[in-house]
Amino acid sequence: MSNYDLDEIPQHPDEWMRAMVQQLERTEHATPAQQIASQNNLRLELVRHSIATVPTYRKRLKPLVRANGEISLDGWLDVPVLKRQDAVELGDRLVSTNVPDSHGEVTSSATSGSTRIPLVFNVTQLHYTMWSCISARLHRWHGLDYCKSFATIHGYSHGEATWPQGLKNDSWAIPALRPDRPGQFHCLNINTPVDHQIEWLRRIKADYLHSFPSNLRAVALAIEDEEEPLKFRGIVTYAEMLTPETRSIITRVFGCNPGDCYSSKECGYLALQSPSSDNWLVQSEVTFLEILDEHDRPCEPGEMGRVVVTPLHNYAQPLIRYDLGDLATFGINDVSGLPFPVLSKIHGRTRNLFRFPGGILIQPDFMTEKFRHYLNPKQWQVAQVGETTLEIRIVPGCDPSEMDTQGMDRYIRDLLGMDLTINYKLVTELKNPRTGKHEDYICEI
Repeated sequence: MSNYDLDEIPQHPDEWMRAMVQQLERTEHATPAQQIASQNNLRLELVRHSIATVPTYRKRLKPLVRANGEISLDGWLDVPVLKRQDAVELGDRLVSTNVPDSHGEVTSSATSGSTRIPLVFNVTQLHYTMWSCISARLHRWHGLDYCKSFATIHGYSHGEATWPQGLKNDSWAIPALRPDRPGQFHCLNINTPVDHQIEWLRRIKADYLHSFPSNLRAVALAIEDEEEPLKFRGIVTYAEMLTPETRSIITRVFGCNPGDCYSSKECGYLALQSPSSDNWLVQSEVTFLEILDEHDRPCEPGEMGRVVVTPLHNYAQPLIRYDLGDLATFGINDVSGLPFPVLSKIHGRTRNLFRFPGGILIQPDFMTEKFRHYLNPKQWQVAQVGETTLEIRIVPGCDPSEMDTQGMDRYIRDLLGMDLTINYKLVTELKNPRTGKHEDYICEI
């Protein structure tokens, strides 16, 4: 683990984790140059391991091997980007033949398949341990107290964590940091209808709430006009893009600005919302994150590009220069002064860009208030289904005859600046029943 290793490794796992959490606190006081140097050491170690134990990488990482056999990062930009489809097709050929014993047990998992291409991958216990350590940083940055109660609404298997009781555990704290009197942990399946989620939240009276941005927005809009408020000490969002509008709705209704985290199941934590702003700070100790243009060259700050990541601690199945399919923009500075690269905006997946004739790419910025005004839906989604054709899918919240589709048409055509064919479709559900994820807009061509 290079500069993040400990001089004397405690024998007990909880002691090791406590020590690592403390060490990660100290790295926040490093200079950016020190962070980069430590991260480069981690990358070099990962590259050496991958070349030695993963046959596929002996070829893919050839640009990093000099004529004398020395390994250098100088040729990093010449290493081919690993697309999701590539990783799926390579399968076991990305798996290490010799994972160090110190990295712990190797287990198998899989992505949700929300991009239609599920990826099965192997992961080490060390990778998950570092994930927990970064979770502790998220909780600390956003003032979450392990003695308070915590509610999460997210994806569970069918029939698990169901309303009205959900699940309840004695603590949500990371075991190594668990206090003597921990706050309770309440869990509910995200496929629970919104009105039942609201009833459950009012009943359990949790201090903190954790869920997908789209789900929290749906709950917030459902109670916005009710006389009895529903407030929390803290909110954490994850798994979906948190738009400025959704952040504003959540803050207005629930009384606190959500702390967002950017992660993926196969790569772990990528960035956490800054404790001092709405920027995201890349977690340099566990991931190397690049933003690349269409030619696989680095984007400048302020320029939108594809997110390409290299998790630094998963030696079971290294993902080197892995294209997540997301779009983001680097910023320059964050008011926190912390020595991490800044993401000023996370735009979502490349499949959320609308693609119009003439090579025009548009990332829509539809306002929920406009949909409420014209259509009053419980939930909505705009899909591009043809070159100049959109389909608006609506879970109705009123009599469909009361919807002002002409007004909606004018709003969308004015916003996107072009004449479009717009069709409407009434549906009973929009979110993925397996994952609970929802996308406001999606390109299906």
